[in-house]
Amino acid sequence: MDKKQEKVISICDNKRHILYWIILGVVVFLMLIGFILLFTLTKDKTYHIELNSNIEAIQIDGSGNYNEGEYITIKAQDVSGYRFRSWSFQGKEISKSKEYSFSVFSNSVGTYTANYDKLYKVQVGSVENGSITTNKNDAIEGEEITISAIPSVNYELSKMYYVLEGDDRLIFEIDNNKIKMPNSNIIIYADFSLLNEIGA
Repeated sequence: MDKKQEKVISICDNKRHILYWIILGVVVFLMLIGFILLFTLTKDKTYHIELNSNIEAIQIDGSGNYNEGEYITIKAQDVSGYRFRSWSFQGKEISKSKEYSFSVFSNSVGTYTANYDKLYKVQVGSVENGSITTNKNDAIEGEEITISAIPSVNYELSKMYYVLEGDDRLIFEIDNNKIKMPNSNIIIYADFSLLNEIGA
């Protein structure tokens, strides 16, 4: 074999080595891409669930990231001076229970709001010759309150009324032993008269 032939063979060997390394590099690269895709596809998706309240001062715990398909329960706590009304999601009421459970998927991602109503106190003022009882000690605005006035012996009820706490300039008479709760604490009073004084 002459030198010219040896040179040709040497060049061919070098090309084969280069091609080998190129092919090996492509294979390794494709394997790496495959591992990345496999990891991405098998990794659990997570979604963010946000919890808040319609009352700024009330903080609801539980906001965070959850795995896709995870079954979670959100809870609204009891808050002094307020009554829980409902959970809402995307502006729609979804539950009246303090605890609400659901599975986390893309269509359940968003903000869940715990809705509360302000409670107002129903108080009984000082009365003579009788007593007053109510069916509720507190109530939300618009809620019906039933009041019972019990006279002492030889007395009868002449009038029942209530005033707003902190402002007794206005007197609201009570008809049929029922009132609708205003957006204020109230104090209930009753006047009792001797039987022979009624209508005198």
